Order: sequence, then C-alpha cells, then structure tokens
Amino acid sequence: DERRSAIPEALEIVDHEAHRFELWLNGLRSEPALKALRKAMEDACQFELELLKDEVDQETHEKLLVLLPRLVKRVLHKPTEDLRAQGGDLEPRFLKQLEALFQMEDRPESEDSA
Repeated sequence: DERRSAIPEALEIVDHEAHRFELWLNGLRSEPALKALRKAMEDACQFELELLKDEVDQETHEKLLVLLPRLVKRVLHKPTEDLRAQGGDLEPRFLKQLEALFQMEDRPESEDSA
C-alpha cells in the first residue's frame, strides 16, 4: 500500500526528468549553428587583429588577443543560451537564416581550420 501511494510522486519525477531530457535533446538541433556562429565571430576577430598587428604596439596587441575572445563569449552567451533553450521550437529555416546572416554556409576549409 505504501508503494502504491508513492506511484504518483514517482510518475511526476519521471515526467519532469523526461521533459528535461527532451529540452536537452531539442537543444542539440541548434548546436551546429551556434558553433558556426561562434567560429564566425572568432574568425572575424582574428582577421581584425591581424590587420591591427602593425598599427599597435606589442602590449596593446596582446591585450586585444585576450579581450576580443572574451568579448565574443560575453556577447554570444545570452543569445546562445536562448537558442539552446528554444532548440526544439526553432524552425530549420531560422537556423539557415542565421547561418546565411553570418555567412557560415559553404565556408572554405582553410577558414574552418584557421
């Protein structure tokens, strides 16, 4: 009888954990776009740093090498978390638009491995 009375609570726990798992699984759908977005931003920073290399002193350049990746991380943190949370609700069309916006499709191999 005690075990039967625990069934509703056990079912509630299972439902809760199943929902959490579903959210996590759905979030995986947006992961490639998120990684590509971060990579595109990091690549843009690296490109700009190379352009500035001869225009700033070594100390400033080294500070920028630390600052820019931090800035990318900070700027993308909230949108990344939001996209992961909505992963299952995002239409594939939206993810394609995101990729196109940041020109993440069909990038040459040399850019991806830089």
